[in-house]
Amino acid sequence: MDEHSPELLTSLSGITSVTGGGIHSLALKSDGTVWAWGSNSSGQLGNGTTTSSLIPIMVNSLTGVVSIAAGGVSSIALKGDGTLLSWGYNPNGELGDGTTTNRNVPVPVNVVTGISSIATGADHSLAIKSDGSYWSWGLNAYGQLGDGTNTNRLSPVTIHTSCSITTGIKTNDENNTFSVVPNPTNGNFIYQFNGDKLSGNTNQITIYNLVGEKVYESITPEMNNETVDITNQSAGIYFISLRNGNKMYTEKFIKQ
Repeated sequence: MDEHSPELLTSLSGITSVTGGGIHSLALKSDGTVWAWGSNSSGQLGNGTTTSSLIPIMVNSLTGVVSIAAGGVSSIALKGDGTLLSWGYNPNGELGDGTTTNRNVPVPVNVVTGISSIATGADHSLAIKSDGSYWSWGLNAYGQLGDGTNTNRLSPVTIHTSCSITTGIKTNDENNTFSVVPNPTNGNFIYQFNGDKLSGNTNQITIYNLVGEKVYESITPEMNNETVDITNQSAGIYFISLRNGNKMYTEKFIKQ
């Protein structure tokens, strides 16, 4: 056998799609069953054991599947009814079942239904629902879940894709800058405006979370070095806007 050349999998037929994980592979047959082979160190083959297999074996009790995806050491399947099942490695919530327990047979992914598309990274998963919303779960050390935090998620959470304050904003220009100090912040910070003098008594500071919900508002005659306290808000990404008359300046900041 030449390990550098493709080999025919003679034991499988009727394959409609394949996907590869870090050390295992999956295949979806036209009859809706899923087949797996390779390393099974964390149950990623889904046959109820942790014994690796050199040939394709059928994943336990899994039918009606329309799409598959393989993570680094985990697996996920989308059924025709829009539900998800997963199995394999789970210390960071890769399976989305609300636990950190490895699974050697498929288990339901929590909460989400009406799924139309799936994808996986090494240790996290993504899904799109039929209503157009985006969901993610698993490892989040680098923000790969897109929920505005670095917190691992054991169950699916919504990926934030829009913010209402992004419409009609006057961006900072070379003569006027608006900043948050420190950034990232633990919730107590000051905002600084450097530039053209602002006039009028309608100076307004507003803070929005990543989904566009207003979480703080203040009207003050002072527009520089004012202290803001949002320690009661959860960790994540926020936007602060400074409005003076018909002018608005914004800045993104992170609350730890």
